[in-house]
Amino acid sequence: MMLRQAFEGQFNEVHQDLILSLSRPHKVKEKADVCQRIGHTSGTDFMVGVAVYGYTHK
Repeated sequence: MMLRQAFEGQFNEVHQDLILSLSRPHKVKEKADVCQRIGHTSGTDFMVGVAVYGYTHK
């Protein structure tokens, strides 16, 4: 649900930027670094969720 909301623009801009960067590999690290700085662990938690989703929905 969260990923679908992100693609529809109904999510935190930093998270949305990270999702959109997946189609531009040269931007992923930059956007992941920004995402990682959100909250205490929220950014990292989000990135783990994106990775697990990507791995399980190939």
